[in-house]
Amino acid sequence: MNWLFGLTMLFIGCTQNASDTVISLQLNWTPEAEHGGYYQALEEGYYKEEGLDVEIRSGGSGVRVETETALQRSHFGITNADKLLSVREKGLKIIALLAPFQSSPRVLIHHKSNPISSFEDLSKAKLLILNNTKPFYRFLVNKYPKLKNIDTIPYNKAVFMENKQSVMQGYVNAEPLVFNKKGLPVEVLKLSEIGFNPYASLLICSEDLLKERPELVQKMQQASIKGWLKYLEDPTKGNKAITKLNPSLTDHITESANQLPPLMKSDSHFGDMKLERFEELAEQLIKVGVLEKKPAYDNLFLNP
Repeated sequence: MNWLFGLTMLFIGCTQNASDTVISLQLNWTPEAEHGGYYQALEEGYYKEEGLDVEIRSGGSGVRVETETALQRSHFGITNADKLLSVREKGLKIIALLAPFQSSPRVLIHHKSNPISSFEDLSKAKLLILNNTKPFYRFLVNKYPKLKNIDTIPYNKAVFMENKQSVMQGYVNAEPLVFNKKGLPVEVLKLSEIGFNPYASLLICSEDLLKERPELVQKMQQASIKGWLKYLEDPTKGNKAITKLNPSLTDHITESANQLPPLMKSDSHFGDMKLERFEELAEQLIKVGVLEKKPAYDNLFLNP
């Protein structure tokens, strides 16, 4: 019986270890240029060079990246800085490891025929197509109270295309390119230009993973940085991998990737984060009721 018990335990041990050989990265949306550096690292073999077998998982509206990452159902995840602060206040112990987007790509999109040239002019819109539970919307209506009087509906590109007096949320390197390709001239207003500028597409992991496997975290950071730097230089391999998974991007992903360098420009090392940026963001989120109090900044981020 001892040999049978030993064989059984050996089998269990092997299956447990096998489940941990694949390192998972959970995206916050379907594969797009905003995730290009991670796919580039995969295609260039940078993760393998670090001894990592990385699996990138597509996201979507029903995927709770932060919860999956905090519970280590995924080793790593992607989120934005405002979401990071919000879920940490709710008790999720996750930490930011890399901030590719130093400037937020979030914009409000309007038809070129619509006489809007500033955020003050948004009060002329008849419909806002956006998620009115998001922090950026609360920031907007706090700064421009007249926007509270405009009806809102959830994100819907078809409605925006039909309604010339509507304004829609999006990313500067995504939806505007789609509309222009369809022959629908649009213009954008960047939220970063009015002071709402959280780091975007943060690479995150749980505090527990960092404590238990610091070498893994460091390897993931370094390989991901190499992937991003290569993607910004020549995104061909990353784009090919992305469009294979998301063919709808084929017509404009090259242009989308070409718009990323200014958004990722850093005055220090690529992807580094600064405490004062998080402090400013926290103050904004407290003011609009997203956060209840000043967060604890211990274990909030770890620069590569």
